[in-house]
Amino acid sequence: MFAKRGFSTIELLTVAAILITVMALWYFVFMQTSSTSRDLQDEQSFHSLSSGLVAELRRDIRCSLSISSTVPNRWEIETISTDQTCLPYKETIVYELSSDQLKVYVTRKGKVKTYDFSEATNGKKITFSILP
Repeated sequence: MFAKRGFSTIELLTVAAILITVMALWYFVFMQTSSTSRDLQDEQSFHSLSSGLVAELRRDIRCSLSISSTVPNRWEIETISTDQTCLPYKETIVYELSSDQLKVYVTRKGKVKTYDFSEATNGKKITFSILP
């Protein structure tokens, strides 16, 4: 009798099918995990941006003398702040929602700080309003 020296075609096809199935399942799980990871990252980024904006707005409202809306999506808050020598002075801070409703601009002492929600919201518009 001759000894068997190789694998039959059926055996090779069976192993190939098992390997392809395992690789397809691994790829599916990998893609689902990466998609979930991106979603969680976007959500975390949104919450981080919004909490920073709310904290800044809360501080300005607590020290405010007046709040006025000059044009739609633009608010001016007149506040009392202190300088380096702890002397009070009036300061006007402007909060403005961009026309595409994806960014909030905060202008303080001529410097503009931008809260860009475009990546965190996947292009969805945000709602931002200050009620005096």
